[in-house]
Amino acid sequence: MKIIDMHTHVGSWQPENKYFDVDSLLHSFQKVDVEYFCVSNLDVIDSKYGTDVPIEEEINGNEKLFKLFEDEPRARFLLVCEPRYGNSSNIEFLIEKYKNKISGLKFHPECHKTPANSMLYHPYMELARKYKLPCLFHSGHVKSPYSSPKLIYELAKSYPDVSVILGHLSTGGLSSHKVALKALNASIKTNNSKLFADISWVDIPSIIYAIKSLSPCYDRLMFASDAPLGIYSNQDNYMAFIQAIKEAVELEFENKEEILNKLFFQNAKNLFKIE
Repeated sequence: MKIIDMHTHVGSWQPENKYFDVDSLLHSFQKVDVEYFCVSNLDVIDSKYGTDVPIEEEINGNEKLFKLFEDEPRARFLLVCEPRYGNSSNIEFLIEKYKNKISGLKFHPECHKTPANSMLYHPYMELARKYKLPCLFHSGHVKSPYSSPKLIYELAKSYPDVSVILGHLSTGGLSSHKVALKALNASIKTNNSKLFADISWVDIPSIIYAIKSLSPCYDRLMFASDAPLGIYSNQDNYMAFIQAIKEAVELEFENKEEILNKLFFQNAKNLFKIE
């Protein structure tokens, strides 16, 4: 089974008091066949101790990625955008400089303390539209004033031709996932936006619920792990997550091969234009 993990990281992460280097991430993949992965730098997301200011600014922080993975052909890069402290001109500079390396933009409204429907995102979304780049958002709990799926959906509706991914399908368990799925289904039904979601940190029953809820539009959901954060720095846990999804899908669906191929590989391949 081919796998694309479209939500991974390297860099510093204060909540775990760790720095994840390239080897930390690649170690997660050692027991499974990950053909490609989309990666972003936590240093442009995480903040300096005791402040809201990111450890690295947009240009230097994102450029580090290209240097770290210059010998890793599986890597695809997501540029982290800092709507509070950055400038969209920085991101456009990087897009033009590294045009063939960049697969999308990454936003973390929760860490950057900037509501997802803020006008500060619009210059970045204009770039996503101009360069046809998908945008991965951390989608937090439904009650979050920064990253709830409702706020992200509101922004996505302002840019109906830009693909917007709800990372984690909204954190907070099934009740939050249901809100995210309601937005996804509304996006599909009304065609007022191009919403997608990834399943990092989503439990197996909720993943099955999501697949059934979106049926037959299986192209809106993608596998992701958020590795090497949390338990997914451990290669056995990473492999177990994949195996559990596979077994659950095989048990629940007759068209299991179609679903598994789209979930683990084809949807991300199409969205991120991976050749």
